[in-house]
Amino acid sequence: MNSALLYRLTACWLGLGVSTCANVAADSTFVARVVKMTPTLVYLDVGVESGIAVGDRFLIGRKESAGHPFAKLAQVQVLRSFEKFLIAEIESDSLGRPIKLLDMAIRLAEWDTVHQKPTVLIALDEDLALEDSAATSNTDHRPNLSKLKRFGWALLGGYQHQKGGDIRPKLRRAEATADAVGARVVELRISWRIQQPMHMIVAYQAAAVQLEDEVFGMLRSQHRSVHCAVQYFIGAYTATRPYVSIGLGVHDLSFRGPLVTVDKSRRLGSDLAVGLEHLFGSGWKILGETSYQGVRRGNDPATSSNYRLTIGIGYGASI
Repeated sequence: MNSALLYRLTACWLGLGVSTCANVAADSTFVARVVKMTPTLVYLDVGVESGIAVGDRFLIGRKESAGHPFAKLAQVQVLRSFEKFLIAEIESDSLGRPIKLLDMAIRLAEWDTVHQKPTVLIALDEDLALEDSAATSNTDHRPNLSKLKRFGWALLGGYQHQKGGDIRPKLRRAEATADAVGARVVELRISWRIQQPMHMIVAYQAAAVQLEDEVFGMLRSQHRSVHCAVQYFIGAYTATRPYVSIGLGVHDLSFRGPLVTVDKSRRLGSDLAVGLEHLFGSGWKILGETSYQGVRRGNDPATSSNYRLTIGIGYGASI
């Protein structure tokens, strides 16, 4: 036992101050430190040798004023452990307060053991319980920040190869088929992290290209779609991970020009995509994706089925 701890134990036994006893209790409790954060995860500076198992829960806290030396910030659950660090997910029932570097993490079981807690921490638990009760009875609720962190967005752009997006041959001969055409595409994506490693995605996509024709003039081919998909990440919880997604959507294909207008072609289609996501900074991500959208054609003169290659940037709702 080092001399500093021996001194605090002696001071506590002699009744020289509650704060001294608090420090002694903290010394006898397993404490880890936060070394990195994302909107949904925290990284702790302990590894597999500490004996922590996947599924263990911790309370994240921080020393504050003398009256409240340790305030609870959030509750986390261990997702994966490595040799020198572990990754824990911020749970939906956390207190929703911001977490900072070097905040302390204490095992939930040790926190709940009253005999291992300093007197001031027990008093703080009672204060927080009163605050939670008052917040529940207040009609002006603040948003649950931990739930908001499950949301994310992404903006992508790239190239779309549409199998039957050129209607010009069909305008000249009824028996002809529409040709393939390339177009620029943009996508706005909103995601919701259901649980690791599964996300729900809602996306709006738009692609357009100008088609010049000697008879019908300049035609604008426009393809718009809204689809909902399930995204599944593959492999370990690292900064770079591949994913697959599958979903359904509604597609609208239209052609407009000075002499001809073809619209109201709305069809149901399926979407299959594979991609790669890389996290950087605090919650930001870069995405690269290739996808195929198969759209039911029916009696339409053209089809919205296409292949896509896109890249983009986003924020939130990742690992």
